[in-house]
Amino acid sequence: RAEVEGLIGYFVNTLVLRTDLSGDPTFTDLLARVRSRTLAAFAHQDVPFERLVDELSADRDRSRTPLFQVLFNYFTTEVGDARDAVAKFDLRLIASERADGGLTIALHYATRLFNSDTIARLSGQVQHLLAQVAADPAVRLSGLSFAPEPPLHAPTVDVPVVAGLHELIGTGDAPAVVCDGEVFTFDEVQVS
Repeated sequence: RAEVEGLIGYFVNTLVLRTDLSGDPTFTDLLARVRSRTLAAFAHQDVPFERLVDELSADRDRSRTPLFQVLFNYFTTEVGDARDAVAKFDLRLIASERADGGLTIALHYATRLFNSDTIARLSGQVQHLLAQVAADPAVRLSGLSFAPEPPLHAPTVDVPVVAGLHELIGTGDAPAVVCDGEVFTFDEVQVS
């Protein structure tokens, strides 16, 4: 509560929300649904999160938070570098408004679940989706697309033109197997 914030610090009561995505809503319709769910949840904001967990008899597991594993924070003021030394959630997306009117987004993640390459791709996908809804807030969810993944480039090998696979296999005294510095020829290795 704001009146005691100066005495004991700033505390947040987490709201657990589910959003209905049925019917292929537009992005603005989706925001209206989220707003409605959030306001309904605020009607019960005096119920502490811990009591909700107890009432729902959620399984307690010290390796993860009960009821949710992904957290979204939105701040109307710019927040500094809010990196957690240890991620408290599997995934946390933090959005904060900048003084210049822009938006800063940070992703915090559990390194036991995600590697930095995966999070970099996810970050790119989030930016791509935000650019689409900024360009057209009335776009339907089905009209949103993911950013194309960069193509995987396999090394190329020149393979000679042959009549069959058997022609690619060496014969005679050509090396067939090399193991611990020892070389065995095709004549020495009987292939049947």
